[in-house]
Amino acid sequence: MRSWLSRTSPLMRHGRTAAGCADFFTVCRGLLGDVDTALDQLHALGLRFGDISLGNVVVTPSGRARLCDFEAVSALDGPPAPMGTKGFTPPDALREASDDPLLSDRYGTAALALAFLAPFHETAEVAPAGLPLLRHDLAEAAPPADLWARAISNYPTDSTTCPASFSPAEVAADPQGCLARLADAVVAGLLESADPDRPDWVFPPSPQAFRANTVCVAYGTAGVAHALHQAGVPVPEAVEKRLRHDALTSRDELPPGLDAGTAGIAHVLATLGRLDEAVDLARHADGHPLTASCATLAGGRAGVGLTWLALHRRTADERHLERAVAAGDALLATADLVPALGVDDARGLFHGRSGLALFPHHLADETGEDRYRAAGLRLPARGVGPCDAIRKRSHLPRNDPRTMGCRGHTRSDSAGSDSPDLHRADVAEPRTSGTS
Repeated sequence: MRSWLSRTSPLMRHGRTAAGCADFFTVCRGLLGDVDTALDQLHALGLRFGDISLGNVVVTPSGRARLCDFEAVSALDGPPAPMGTKGFTPPDALREASDDPLLSDRYGTAALALAFLAPFHETAEVAPAGLPLLRHDLAEAAPPADLWARAISNYPTDSTTCPASFSPAEVAADPQGCLARLADAVVAGLLESADPDRPDWVFPPSPQAFRANTVCVAYGTAGVAHALHQAGVPVPEAVEKRLRHDALTSRDELPPGLDAGTAGIAHVLATLGRLDEAVDLARHADGHPLTASCATLAGGRAGVGLTWLALHRRTADERHLERAVAAGDALLATADLVPALGVDDARGLFHGRSGLALFPHHLADETGEDRYRAAGLRLPARGVGPCDAIRKRSHLPRNDPRTMGCRGHTRSDSAGSDSPDLHRADVAEPRTSGTS
């Protein structure tokens, strides 16, 4: 159903019409009815499905919904299977407090109804007070009252027990002011969660951090420090000290990249004024074996080159520019970039050709040499169309969920290829010292 929804829903498209939305909601109610019928049959057999989600419901060519993937099915007189899909499975606290044997199926079908309106599940679970804002944003589409009621039935909506930070009217009247207040609240929460004395991490990490590290920009301390600095909030001394210590003592265990490695940490330390440590880490990234074999912005030479450019703009040290030029010349001298990008020759910003284009774009600005800009302009065009080749090799249809990674992701696909200047503010600093 995930691929069907991405093809069919008018809600995320410009130029939607009231008639188009009404037709879509009619189809959605019919699909929910099909799921309800299938579940009624399963329940009559004394079984629960256990994992209603977008990935476990298919839409047939005739427009009917069918359940698939029955691995979570269990008997109603026993406990539900210990598995499920995040956002579609009842939270542990709700599961423990309920004796309803059909809870997982009721919760899942309500989550399915919400999926027809917006991918708001995880936000609604932790901040259900945001649901009125979603309803306000959907007012023009006019979702039917019964569909909306079912979509929000998993979450508390009582304003006395779940007060909203802002009403829709407040947001409409002063969006910038509401965003500023929200930013202040987020900053306060980040600072409150900091634990610089904890040995394994400073800020509570995401699950991805345990596959990478808890120091980097993408998942760790450096990323939070960067966010605080960008928000104009002083980074606590204990947090900065811990970041410097962790980065320098573990640099030999870290990858070199801008995303999850030492180049990104170097960039953050430079913005915090720790230039000596930043240069040490940039040198580590420059000499790492992966930098020679990987060209990408996220993990390879393009990202390391941008870090040297950022250091040069901060210090005016020509040696840093020489390092950036060396990285740019190495990329331009690479006859076949595919091995340095991966067999699928991704197009996106972090892991594809657009990221490679971003680096020579800035290098041309800094050196005045148009050959870098010309090379950057050629790079994205060479990668157009690789996902079609992936689909041909895999014999999967264009909208198969297994090829959804080829559909407009900034990290690896065309969402990052339209403009190599997309992340200019994030990865290449202005010349004014003290900004990032």
